[in-house]
Amino acid sequence: MATPKSQKASDFFRQGKKDKQRSEQDGGGSRLPTHTSDAGSDTNSRQATADDLSVSEKCLAAMLQELRTSMKTDFQAAFSDLRKDILEVGTRVNALEEKTNELCHVNDSIVEKIQKMEADSKRLMEKLADLEDRSRRNNIRVRGVPETVTQELLSAYLMRLFQAIQPNLEPADLRLDRAHRVPKPQNLAHEVPRDIVTRLHYYSAKEAILFIYIYIYFLPHHYKIWSAPP
Repeated sequence: MATPKSQKASDFFRQGKKDKQRSEQDGGGSRLPTHTSDAGSDTNSRQATADDLSVSEKCLAAMLQELRTSMKTDFQAAFSDLRKDILEVGTRVNALEEKTNELCHVNDSIVEKIQKMEADSKRLMEKLADLEDRSRRNNIRVRGVPETVTQELLSAYLMRLFQAIQPNLEPADLRLDRAHRVPKPQNLAHEVPRDIVTRLHYYSAKEAILFIYIYIYFLPHHYKIWSAPP
């Protein structure tokens, strides 16, 4: 059988346990308003964050639009300058092409004129050679005339010599256009006189002199006459 003291202690602990349970129940009921207040605060915070994000997006969109506009303006200005430079280069290239074409035409004309001048020069040289050949047909070379016969006496000396070879020729037929001595070859002795080249005005007189000299008449051994160029 329990004593009175133990009975009191048991009642005390039992009553304390009940109070604790009641207090826990009361505390759980009192926390409901606290949870409600926290939910409202979270809602307000989320709304403020959403508003801030909306403002940031608008600012960012405005900044991007401004950047896009600025870049577009810069690109348009750069492309405009580049287009002008390209047009200027194209104009210069066209001018250079036209100038090159003109120079090509001028060069072709000059080449044609040079070719024509070369052809004319060649033709003139041929005519000159023919005239020189024809002129040399009347030349006679005389060897053995002493150096004492000077240039002033040379024509008269040759006239007497040719008349001695061909007496049938009149003095008018023995007309001499020119007469001169030619340089002496180095292999000849110093005492050997230089040859004389003379041109008779009439080819027939030259032929008559050479015919008589070669086939009929003989000069002294130190004389020699033949047809040769100067």
